Amino acid sequence: KELGGEVSEIKILKDDFQIIKKNIEEVLEKSDMLVLSGGSSAGEKDMTVTILEELEGAKILAHGLAIKPGKPTIVAKANNKLIIGLPGHPVSAIVVFKVLVEKWIKEQFYDNEQSEIVVKGKITENIKSAEGKETYHMVKHENHQDGYAVIPVYGKSGAIGLLMNSDGYVKTSVSDEGVLKGELVDVNLLK
Repeated sequence: KELGGEVSEIKILKDDFQIIKKNIEEVLEKSDMLVLSGGSSAGEKDMTVTILEELEGAKILAHGLAIKPGKPTIVAKANNKLIIGLPGHPVSAIVVFKVLVEKWIKEQFYDNEQSEIVVKGKITENIKSAEGKETYHMVKHENHQDGYAVIPVYGKSGAIGLLMNSDGYVKTSVSDEGVLKGELVDVNLLK
């Protein structure tokens, strides 16, 4: 809604193959895109990819991205509509939504008119990147006399407290080893 779209419906479904498949088919009949959360990893109850593979005309474009958090993300297409399977962990889901779904919506429907809110600040300690992955480090920023101090916030991607204690993220690329204390960084605010 904040991006200007209309959310046709939000559902919480049981981990039941037929129920999930039926609901996906119904949503694809009436919506421009489908965003799922959970069921994208490799556990016993993670059946989203299998369901999508069974949909007529569906194509899995990616299952697993070189990002952290958010690796088990699914990107698919069916009925010429985008399907995103967000990871189930809250931090992973928010990060993937911001960097993938929100970006796509802005490019498709707004010609990228809406931009992210980014502030610059100095990181207060070294942070290490995940090897071979684009890494999103959760942070909070504080206004100090000499500019913003950017403070890393640590925790697991499944911990809602990590989101509650953060107000943005710092992104490092696949080739970065991390960020050194005192470096000037861009903080993408979560709003």
